[in-house]
Amino acid sequence: MENVARNGGVLMAAELREAPDVVARQSELLVRPLGELAAMLKRMPPRVVVTRARGSSGHAENFGKHLIERHLGIPVAAVAPSIMTIYRQGLRLKRQLFLASSQSGRSGDLVEAASSARAFGALTVAIVNDTDSPLASTCDIVLPMAAGPELSAAATKTFVASVAILLNLIAHWVAERAINAALDRLPERLAAVAAELDWAKAVCSLSATNNLAILGRGPTLAIAQEASLKLKEVQKITWTR
Repeated sequence: MENVARNGGVLMAAELREAPDVVARQSELLVRPLGELAAMLKRMPPRVVVTRARGSSGHAENFGKHLIERHLGIPVAAVAPSIMTIYRQGLRLKRQLFLASSQSGRSGDLVEAASSARAFGALTVAIVNDTDSPLASTCDIVLPMAAGPELSAAATKTFVASVAILLNLIAHWVAERAINAALDRLPERLAAVAAELDWAKAVCSLSATNNLAILGRGPTLAIAQEASLKLKEVQKITWTR
């Protein structure tokens, strides 16, 4: 099991180093769907944005919540899936934005929630890595992560890809030059983080720690949530030795 843990960590690091290329590749693929989506949102601005995701995708959507509320003043709320999937109660989402995020796009409750939201008049958008998935087929607009296969124990490049898509969405929606400029720099900055920065001191400190609290607020709250999840997942791998 020690070899499994070691190999899993190596694979996770290797996939994270792919993130710069993923973000760069996204830009071209997102031009058409984001242009179409931004035009719809400007023509018929929603009064609320409803999100549905879990795990790492949910953390990414918390990042999107901060962006949308800050730059557009539109409240963002995560939907309770059981309302739609168990109690069969449709939500009054006519002309509102429903944003679903999933790496696989194959979680039944996400697909069912998106289908219900669309049936009740919402503009439905899927952020997915698998563009042939049921969630992608259910939604009006598909925003591809373009991350390729992810085989490590935890979502890495797909989380980065999801956050980058949400940044792109806001840049198109509000035509924010600063965000566009940041997106242009993002692949280079990600490459620097993965290859050039020395994380040795941090690794030494973390490896000797029994308890750890990760803090974040505003745009970094989602990053803190994801970092906490990653540390739990990596520690779980270690425990299985």
